[in-house]
Amino acid sequence: MTIFCQMSVHYILNALEGFFQMPRTSNDARILNWTQINTECLSSGDHSSFAGFRYEHPADDGVVLIFDVNGIIAGIQARVIRNFVMLISNLNLV
Repeated sequence: MTIFCQMSVHYILNALEGFFQMPRTSNDARILNWTQINTECLSSGDHSSFAGFRYEHPADDGVVLIFDVNGIIAGIQARVIRNFVMLISNLNLV
């Protein structure tokens, strides 16, 4: 079994910078001032596309971590502003 000591995410254009350490438990997320954005661990049949407890980054609402019922990291969601996507598409950069 592999045990990870940290979780880092790269989300900046400069390939040499922008690795940000993320909390691995919901308790760590609360300590680091992440905001819980749902109060129920919803299943896929409910009103959410993402089962689990979701926490939003304190300084960047584009980063959302998803934790399971035990408070362990289960996934990550990246949100992008629609106008930004349209701008990039129109510039033919993707």
